[in-house]
Amino acid sequence: MATRVFSLPAMKLLDVNLPEEMCGNTFLETPQGLVLVLMTTSSPPASAFLLDPRDGSRVAELPPLGEGELPAHRRCVLSGRPPEPGCGVLVFDLESPALLFCRVGGERWKEKKGKRKGEKRTYRGRGVRDT
Repeated sequence: MATRVFSLPAMKLLDVNLPEEMCGNTFLETPQGLVLVLMTTSSPPASAFLLDPRDGSRVAELPPLGEGELPAHRRCVLSGRPPEPGCGVLVFDLESPALLFCRVGGERWKEKKGKRKGEKRTYRGRGVRDT
């Protein structure tokens, strides 16, 4: 399946050929130019990985995450450069102070909930700094 994506690092539209089995799944772009793919229509269900849209390669395998676990309004950001072990994948809930977090090479996603201080969001949890 051919599709067009806008690459922030390249600042241009790219033509990407996706395998047929990727149709109907969830894609979350990152500012780093990679895409978090949730294979919600495949078997095993809910597999996840980071995709490089420039060449269609899987950059890093991630723990499974189902579409139902994602916030409705979300933003995905990476803490480093995958496939480096320990690179964090963060999916922010844009409507509440909560996020989903996993590391490349990790075994599961963790949910972190925070509290609001006025308009400023803060997050509490192991590995997430309080502000």
